[in-house]
Amino acid sequence: MGYKIISGRYETGTLSQQMGYNQLFGEERIQEKFDLYFHWFNIVHEIGHIILDIQKIDMNKVDEELFVNSFAVSYWRSVDTCNNLTKVKCMIEDILKCMPNLIPQEITFKEFFKSIWGTEQMNSVMMYGYFQMSCVSEAFKSNKSLSDLLLEAGYENIDESAFKPYNEEVNSKNANKVLSQCINNLNDVGVKINDVSIELVDNPEIQCCKPV
Repeated sequence: MGYKIISGRYETGTLSQQMGYNQLFGEERIQEKFDLYFHWFNIVHEIGHIILDIQKIDMNKVDEELFVNSFAVSYWRSVDTCNNLTKVKCMIEDILKCMPNLIPQEITFKEFFKSIWGTEQMNSVMMYGYFQMSCVSEAFKSNKSLSDLLLEAGYENIDESAFKPYNEEVNSKNANKVLSQCINNLNDVGVKINDVSIELVDNPEIQCCKPV
């Protein structure tokens, strides 16, 4: 079984489709922020989902999102040579500063989102956006290495020091380079992933991964 990552481009979206991202990221340098998040960071996030699927690991959805965001952060810590991960961290911090804290004081992040997952409350754009941004923020706080996370997924003795660094320009055209080098790096250390492709589409609201 193969997988396809479907990723919409901001620049080809309608004004209506772009509006939500303008509100989330801020209109200043919006193209740069969108590409950094969706065509750089999020590609590796989706590979995290693929690894869990290949290994047939069934997690609670909140735990899974925390895992794949931690996977993306730890991978980029190993290979990013352009300070892009720091840019993502700063961007997430700025976004969360501008959003109201939606978690009641008496409950933890994980407990709260597990309690509302699948409800109408979770389906609101504001709540889901807050959840995803908070997941990335939590991932940056984690001290787990990529080898630690891959051990949780069933892969032992992973030497991430063998990974080749990545220094390509961040844009939608290079999303496939992000994907191919990540897969090559993982394959080189025994995490075998085959038949994954990217389809760039015009609608920026479409960001997903599906089996094909």
